[in-house]
Parts: sequence; structure tokens; C-alpha cells
Amino acid sequence: MKNTTSENIFVFGTQYYRAPTPLSVDWKSDLRRIKESGLNTIKIWCIWGWMEPEPGKYRFDETDRLFDLAEEIGLKVVPNTILEAQPFWITRLYPDCNMVNHKGEKIISGLRNECFVGLSPGQCLDYDEINVQAERFLTVLASRYKSSNNLLVWDAWNEIKWAVDGEGLFCYCPATIKKFRNWLGEKYGNLDNLNKAWMRIYSDWEDVFPPKYPRTGYVDMLDWRRFITHKVTKMAEFRVNALKKGDPEHPVMIHTGGSSIGYPSQIPIYGVDDWKLSVTADLYGTSFYPNAFMPEPTLSKCALCLDATRSASKNRRFWISELQGGPASNGFVKEDITPEEQRMHIFSALSKGAKGILFWQWRNERLGIEANGFGLTHSDGSVSKRTQMAKDIANVLNKYSSVLNEASILPSEVAILFDPDTYILNWTIEGAVPDSQGFGSELVDLVDRSIHGYYKAFWDNNIQCDLIHIDDLSEVKNYKILVLPFLFFVERQTAKIIEKYVRDGGTVISDCYLGEFGEHCLSSVVTPGNGLDKVFQAREMNVVQTEEIKIEPIRKDGLFRGFEEKDSLAGYLFENSLHPFSEGKVIANFKDKNPAIVEARYGKGKSLLFGSLMGAAYLKGLSPGFKKIIKNLSEQAKICSLVEIGSDHFVETRILKGKDYYLLFCLNYEEEIEITLKIHLPGKKYRIRELSGGTPIPCKLMNDCLLIKTNVPNNAAKVFLISQRAKA
Repeated sequence: MKNTTSENIFVFGTQYYRAPTPLSVDWKSDLRRIKESGLNTIKIWCIWGWMEPEPGKYRFDETDRLFDLAEEIGLKVVPNTILEAQPFWITRLYPDCNMVNHKGEKIISGLRNECFVGLSPGQCLDYDEINVQAERFLTVLASRYKSSNNLLVWDAWNEIKWAVDGEGLFCYCPATIKKFRNWLGEKYGNLDNLNKAWMRIYSDWEDVFPPKYPRTGYVDMLDWRRFITHKVTKMAEFRVNALKKGDPEHPVMIHTGGSSIGYPSQIPIYGVDDWKLSVTADLYGTSFYPNAFMPEPTLSKCALCLDATRSASKNRRFWISELQGGPASNGFVKEDITPEEQRMHIFSALSKGAKGILFWQWRNERLGIEANGFGLTHSDGSVSKRTQMAKDIANVLNKYSSVLNEASILPSEVAILFDPDTYILNWTIEGAVPDSQGFGSELVDLVDRSIHGYYKAFWDNNIQCDLIHIDDLSEVKNYKILVLPFLFFVERQTAKIIEKYVRDGGTVISDCYLGEFGEHCLSSVVTPGNGLDKVFQAREMNVVQTEEIKIEPIRKDGLFRGFEEKDSLAGYLFENSLHPFSEGKVIANFKDKNPAIVEARYGKGKSLLFGSLMGAAYLKGLSPGFKKIIKNLSEQAKICSLVEIGSDHFVETRILKGKDYYLLFCLNYEEEIEITLKIHLPGKKYRIRELSGGTPIPCKLMNDCLLIKTNVPNNAAKVFLISQRAKA
């Protein structure tokens, strides 16, 4: 496979062409201006419906010219393949291959609201006839451009869009149901085992159908949506392999429309599991529209989504495949984004280890509900303040491309558990068939909000976290703290891993309702379930759902060290009083004096059980003292931020490590401030320079720490290159 970083460029570019705009008369001048702005890469959509107007007959003239112009001007190209705008002939030749929704209605494909050159969502790829046609298009396309000198990376799937432009849940077509039954057969072995797992009395596989609505059978809905995730992952493998069949040399990536964490409909509705999808490709990416499409966007939410994508990518490079370039258009409504906001999002992504950033898009869109939106430039293609911002950053990225490409995130010591099954069951219990009003009640995203709240508590303390997938839980031994946010579904194997982790010396903290459901989605008779009550040395007793949940520490030491009057504690939604065992210690009570928090020693490790939803409470601003609990807990586990800031003012810091250097990112979201940074790094002799200016920065060495005094303007970022001096 070709090394796309052989020239050591840091990929910094823009989406350019989605047929039929921009018009060809502007191509050459636009690409020149892109190059002059310091960008080095363009992305172009290769749309099946536009490029194969008749079966087996292709129109490559536009793509040929764009490749040639880009090479002439010195730009790399990322072709983004789009199968979800299928050729208009597909329904004529294959009229019986429609997708089907949960009501049994055929989904009649039509035009997308932003792309009018093909049918969406198209016929179902679970039918072999459609699958063969799609594979042929991808393979022919890849074969044609594999020798292009400026081909950088193939993007096999744009935002994992497949269940779009149709009403309800899908797909329930015969081909998909057949695959679902086969998947169940492989999982359970035979019908008797399925009957035991689902507690049914099926006598024939033909009687087994997927459930149609949430709030019905939990166990079969869990399997049905697990299968949808499996189906989506297999669809990704199919697209990647089809491109590699035509071009075995160039890497292939895919990118999602938003991370699995932070976008709570991704798992239960669309089957988008970042961890499973990332392993299907050579690179991974995400779209990032914090001012437009992100649910309840906040600074910590943006950071969470980036860290989730980083965690899911594991050892693969990840990109921001779409960063909002200009005002997001959704008809007449425009969600603006300022150059200062874009700058901060770019540096935030870099601080999380992103190795490529592409704007969406260069010019404003000309058609549909996205018209007059998203452009990095003015509508006529002329330079805007956002374009100048991109050029300023491009100068830094181009100058330090090798430094940025080679640096990697330092290992995290905190893991927050992500279990997609809890997202599915959260939706199954509180959800609805998606429509224009959403996909469930206000509690449908409770798991996601709990994860966000815990992440924010560590983020506010400048402690880096990984998000660990339930499938990777055996790797938890590499972390000092494991967080279980509203993990109300726990199977026996998961409980065994958690128990061993604590017994061997780890620290685990959990919300209430831990293991409330277990195997077969049966509710537990004891909570925490599956033996975890022994690990936490407590059980939940009385359960009350209430609006105001005050928590009062018994003593102001331990986890409550340094508590002041302002450090109030509260829970959210559930007040589950705890009954401690002999080794469990009650350290805080609810207002009625019932135990609210129990800590315990178990084996060589430690557990902490909360009788409420503490992450969600912190996220809602109900429990400011929770930040200090997390700080004290981290110190007890011997976890400290590598960078101390001599101020209560919040400046987000991250450190990346290269071969013989470090990169220190400082992101200031508040008013301008002068701060002293105390940096804990091994070794004593360093020289420091700021990337944007390149000038050396004076520093002092005190108690084996580097001290840097610097001024950070409002809504600005500074990046310091800390390199080791050669030994004399």
C-alpha cells in the first residue's frame, strides 16, 4: 500500500465538487485560489447516479479534468464515493429490490434534499443484484484513477448514510430479514437456543421476524439492532474491498456523520459503531459541525466527540473529514461560524491527534436546502475572513507538517466505558420510531448524557480520558480508573472482567442501576447485578424518582478534601439509597440521611458506587462539587495532569509526543489571561518555541518541572514545541 504521507504533508484541504456544482467555468481559478490559501488537498464526490447514466457506461470526463487540474496546480485529491445516490435506471431494472420500512411499506426512492443526481436511499444492497452493480461501479472507478499521481486516499463511505430519505425504521425487506435469520443462526446455533435466549416458542425459522417498535420485547430488539450494526459494518467492508479490488495500492478510509458517542441516534437507529467501522479501513474520519448539526453542542461535547473518534480509531490515523467551512444552511435558516471558532475547532482536533482536516466546503453550495451555505469563501469564490484564517493556520501546518504527523497522544490513565447495547436498550425503553420530532422521550439519550457528564468532569480537571468499547474491556488493565456511566445492562462476562480489574488493583466508579438488567434482558433481583454488589460492597434498596436530589458529605476529607460551601453535590433523576456491606463505607447521604455514596476496598483495588446519576447531574450544572470529587479521586489513583496552570481560569491543555520532542497545546475559551504553565516532563534540558511565531520561549526549571509564563488571548490557542537539547 502506498504511503500517503511520503511527502510528509499535513493533510489540510477542502471539499470542492459535488455534481453539478461548482460549475466548470470556475474550476481552474478556484483550485488556484485553494492552493494560494495554503490548502493542499481537495475532495470530490464520485456519485454513482451521476457517473453511470446507463448500466456499464460511465462518464469520467469531469473527474478526469478535476484530477488533471489539481495535479497541474499541485493539489492532492480525495475521491469520496457515493452509492446512496443510485442511477435512475436502477429501479426500472430491479423493481422488486426496494427497501421496506417497519410498517411493511416499500420505500420509494427519490431525490435527496442536497444532491439531485441520483435516487436515495436507493434499492437495498442486501439484494445480490444491487450489490453486484454497486461493486462494479466502485471497482471500475478505482481502477481508472489508481495511477493518478495526485490520488491521496479513497473515501469509501460518506457519513455512513444508508437509512436516509425514507420514513420510519428500515430495512425490513425479504433480503435483509433473510440475513438477519442467518445471523441469528450463527449466533445461537439452532432454533432451540434462540427460543431459550428470547424466551419464545418458535417452531420454524420462517416465523422469526425482527421487532418493529421500541418499548416492546427488549431482548429481540437488542439482537435486531445488533444485527443492524453488523450489517452496516459488513457494508463498509464491502465498499472498502471493492475499491481495493480496483486499486490495491492506495489506502481507503470511511467517515461518519458524527461520533457514536455524542450523537445518541447513531447506534440504535443507524447502526454506526465507530469502533467496529474503523477496523474496516486504513484511515478513519468524522464530520464535525459543532455550530450546526451536533446535538446540544458545548465545548466539552466537541472535545468528547473528538476523543471518541480518536479512541475508536486506535492505532489508525483519523481525520476531520468535514469541518464546517461557513454558515450551515438548512433552507432559510443559517447557523453561522466565525473564523475564531473555526480556529479553535482546528486546534482542538490537532490536540486530540487528528492527522487531516478538510473543510466542507470551498464555495457556497448552489442547490437545494444547503444553498448559500458552508462556503469557506464568499459566494463568488473570493477570499473571506474564514479563508484568511485557514491560510494563517496552513502556514503553520505546512511548516511543521513532519512534527505534527509524527506526534501521538500520550497514553490515558482513565477509561470511560462505552457499551452500544446500553444505547440500544435506552432507546428500546424510552424511544420511538424516528420522525421530525426526534427518536424518543427526553430520557432517550440518558446513557449518552451520563458519559458526557463524566467526561466533562475529567475534562474540567484537564485529565485526558479514553473511551473504551465493551468489546475491548479486557484491555482495561492499562488504566488506573474505569468509569461506568449508567451501565444498567451488564452480562456475566463483563462483570467478571470488572471484578478482576478491581481485584488486581484498579479503581472503578459507577452510577446507580449498575447491572439492573442482565442475560436475556431480565431484570436483576440484586443491584448491582451479576455479582458486582460484592465488588462495590453495597446494594441498592429504595428507589425514588424525583427532581431535587441533594447529597451531603459525612466528612470533609478523602474524596471531599478541600470542599467549600460552593461545592454542592446533587444527583439526577434517581435517588437510589444504598445498603453497605461490612467492607463498604458510607461517605455521603441523601437529604433524608439514607446512604448516597459508598466506597470500598476490594482485593487490591477500590470501588465507588453512587446512588444517582452523577455524570448527568454534573452535565446539567446541578452538582459543581463533583469536579472536586473527580480531582481527589484521580490524585488518590496517582493520576495528575502533566500541565498545571497557576490560575482557576480554565485553559484546556494536551500534550503529544514525538521522537525527541513534545507538543503542548493550550486552548483558552475564556477572556485573555497571562498564565504560568508548570509542565511535568522527564529530563531537564529543553528548548521551547511557539509554533505560530517560531520564536524561542524563555523557561525555567524548578523542582524537575518546566515553568513557562505566557499570555493567551480570548478564544485563542497556543502550541509550543518542546524539544530536547542534545547532550554535550
